[in-house]
Amino acid sequence: MRKTCIVTISLCIISIATYSQELVGSRITIKDGWDNVLRSVDLNRGYDLIGTYRGWDTTAIYIAGYNKTNSSLSTRKVIIGNPSLGSNYLMVNLQTGNVGIGVSNPQYSLVVGGVAHFLGSDLKLSAPSADRGNPGSARALVHYTNNTLHLNFLDDFSGGTIIGANHLFVSPQGNIGVNTMTPTNKLDVNGTIRAKEVKVESGWADFVFKPDYQLKPLSEVEQFISTNGHLPEIPTEKEVAQNGVSIGEMNAKLLQKVEELTLYLIEQKKIIEKQQQQITKMNTEIQTLKDK
Repeated sequence: MRKTCIVTISLCIISIATYSQELVGSRITIKDGWDNVLRSVDLNRGYDLIGTYRGWDTTAIYIAGYNKTNSSLSTRKVIIGNPSLGSNYLMVNLQTGNVGIGVSNPQYSLVVGGVAHFLGSDLKLSAPSADRGNPGSARALVHYTNNTLHLNFLDDFSGGTIIGANHLFVSPQGNIGVNTMTPTNKLDVNGTIRAKEVKVESGWADFVFKPDYQLKPLSEVEQFISTNGHLPEIPTEKEVAQNGVSIGEMNAKLLQKVEELTLYLIEQKKIIEKQQQQITKMNTEIQTLKDK
């Protein structure tokens, strides 16, 4: 009798393993055969929760990979972890394909509700596409057309862009500050600039050499310096300390003074030459008188 029971049980096990038999509980079916699936059964609607599928990628295990009934009633999300216990969970929206880490309703392909730490050496962005999100949607880093990389795309962050500990700041107006957070010009630098060359495009002072230029008499210049303590049309030391100077404008002003000085020298040369002629004439006359 005991041997008969053992043989009977063995035959049952072989039968279950050989054919696609189902062990059905009140809500769970485990099927071994064509597919290996953990399946939920609810009111005659089958939901394949986890398993492998012959004809698909045989090296993969699919979670909620297939729902064979009404799509409006099928599984919509896969959650790993327990959202009610905090943000340490992962959610996949099966309708959109979006993945949320600590986020229950991700609106993009990947949304992380916390700090993300990438151990790899690179952060790669795909080639530009037609969809870069909506304006104002906090597009921090965007791979854009012409293979360009944009920080703070289209000023989504209205406060500006900061690099480092306030080392470099780009304001919403397009002003750039180096070691300053309040740039009022296209480039404000709070420190020393060292460069091989600086090219400035501005006006020049060749108007001094035009015939209609009114050169001030040296006596008038002398009086101005005596009264004001600086050259005409040149800012004072106090003004420079308060407002700085425009390199282009100041170079033009200094050139103007050099050109004016050149005109004064030419004028003095003419006077000296005339005086020299007079001296030579006088010396000739004196010598003539001596020879008599």
